[in-house]
Amino acid sequence: MVRAASLLAGAGAFALLLAGPAAARTVAVTAGPLGHTTARLHMDAFFSSNVTIHPGDKVRWTINGFHDVVFVPKGKAAPAFVSPDAAHPVTGAQDAAGLPFWFDGQPSIAVTPLAGLPTGGTKVDGSKLVGSGLAAGSGKAKPITFTFPKVGTYRYQCLVHPGMNGVVEVVPKSGAIPGPAKIKPAARKEFAAAMKTATKLGKVKPPAGEVLAGNDKGPVAWLRFFPSTITVKVGQPVKFTVKSKPEAHTVTFGPAAYTTAIEKGFVQVTPNPTGPPRITLNPLGVYPSDPPAVPLVDTGANHGNGFVNSGLLDADPATPQGATATFTFTKAGTYRYECVIHPGMDGVVIVSPPA
Repeated sequence: MVRAASLLAGAGAFALLLAGPAAARTVAVTAGPLGHTTARLHMDAFFSSNVTIHPGDKVRWTINGFHDVVFVPKGKAAPAFVSPDAAHPVTGAQDAAGLPFWFDGQPSIAVTPLAGLPTGGTKVDGSKLVGSGLAAGSGKAKPITFTFPKVGTYRYQCLVHPGMNGVVEVVPKSGAIPGPAKIKPAARKEFAAAMKTATKLGKVKPPAGEVLAGNDKGPVAWLRFFPSTITVKVGQPVKFTVKSKPEAHTVTFGPAAYTTAIEKGFVQVTPNPTGPPRITLNPLGVYPSDPPAVPLVDTGANHGNGFVNSGLLDADPATPQGATATFTFTKAGTYRYECVIHPGMDGVVIVSPPA
């Protein structure tokens, strides 16, 4: 009996040798909402934000929204998402009346190639910057998979949305890692907590005469105006405020066809015969329609068609733009506006005659 048991044990060990090392696995992460959300609600987060794997394993990111996945080597500064490009100034920017906008000749606002284009291949070992790039134009980004050959802690981020971070922890082969039965419920739990926060944030009521462009906290990003309709009298100011760091917004008045064209062409890709394509942001959206010192007064006929724009607004102190814009209206009427960055983020100002 002892001899038989020894033979069985030896056979089992031989079978393990033949089987070789365990096959590499792939862990799934979602950039953006994990599932269905209320209209105009988005998430600037990775679900799950922290994953643990073995060397040789892969992580596959599904991109749900306008995000990238960028690993920056330890000790190195992350590149900016966009920066002024004085070598390629804005040209041909004219309003509906045929007059040049004040920003014609100003630097174009370019997406940094390290943020906008695939960089560094698909292996992450901490020696160089590795990034997914962004979807060209308005197309949907394809999933991106990275392999992690070495033990270590690898932090990554979305360069588009400050604070949208994650970690891939690679532990030795002998280390325990969670299986699929734990990974998916953990991601769902994170998403459920974010949805609970979103419900509270969606009930905000700003002070009279003020509109919030978004109302965000943590991963929650409301892509809507609060309230979406406001009524004021002629000459009464309306203050628009952005309290979000990750999300920039615009407040853009004008004919629907005109502002929608800006929205659809907000991200512009220009072929470059000598190198990678240039990715820029539409100057009609990012720059205010009038010089910064000029008050935003909507007469209904601005720039030949009623176009008045705040330009980019956000609450990030690292960016040059402000967080507020105030508009006044000289005539009674209904004024439609939108954020030209986020499709469907629209609002209305109803202006009644003065008392």
